[in-house]
Amino acid sequence: MYVLPRETTERSALLRGLLRYRQAQAAAARALLGGRVSEQKTVNRDELLTILDAALTEKEWAAEVKAYAKEHGWLVSHVRPSWARDNRTIAGIRWVSATEGDVGVPDWVFARANSSGCGTVILAELKTEKGRFRPGQEDWIRESGGYCWRPSDRQAMWEVLK
Repeated sequence: MYVLPRETTERSALLRGLLRYRQAQAAAARALLGGRVSEQKTVNRDELLTILDAALTEKEWAAEVKAYAKEHGWLVSHVRPSWARDNRTIAGIRWVSATEGDVGVPDWVFARANSSGCGTVILAELKTEKGRFRPGQEDWIRESGGYCWRPSDRQAMWEVLK
């Protein structure tokens, strides 16, 4: 097996990121112009950000939030479900999480000690602009004082995690 040198893989990751950004720009232009990319239209910064935010995947949004939190001294934990074989389903697999108790616990946990030594813990659910809640998630966020952050909530997320 041939392993690419680290420099090459980092470079290709940057190129893939640039390609995704260019694709998002093209999608933004098509959305603004109703599918006609040949026309020119001036948009303000907020309109452009709204369109680019709508193109973000949950994985990209999560990477942005995680990087910001780490940059500001937070411990970060993300609980992801895993696959399990299940012959009772059509696909033969299903999503499972090794948890017990009430369903809907937010996937992201942030923790940081403040200047007086007391800790702060934040439960958060990250969603795309069109992402929907699973059963119990809204209850957990409401009862715990947690957050649901979407790309359009970036300013609010920055305020909480600064």
